[in-house]
Amino acid sequence: MKNKTKPEAILLDMDGVLLDTEALNGEAWNRTAKYFGKDLSKNDLINLLGRPRIDCAHEVLDLINKPIDILDLLKIHQPFQRNLIKNCLAIKDAENLVKFIQEKLIP
Repeated sequence: MKNKTKPEAILLDMDGVLLDTEALNGEAWNRTAKYFGKDLSKNDLINLLGRPRIDCAHEVLDLINKPIDILDLLKIHQPFQRNLIKNCLAIKDAENLVKFIQEKLIP
């Protein structure tokens, strides 16, 4: 027998759940590192997936291995990130999921 109880609410994370941002985030970090003379490897980029921005910044600083202030790194990163995110696409069926949640009146 199926449980037909409606959930009280649904919490969705946009980054990687509703929006396909993984490659764009990786590209922004790669461009940031290149600005400081470091090419990030595929493994470096994989290690950044799903992590908070500040954690990624610390990791990229370690990889660059130069005396750079984290705020300076983030100032370089932010324009790359903002420019790339403009090309962000929805995850397949994300729109259908949101519509379904709305139709069921689930907050």
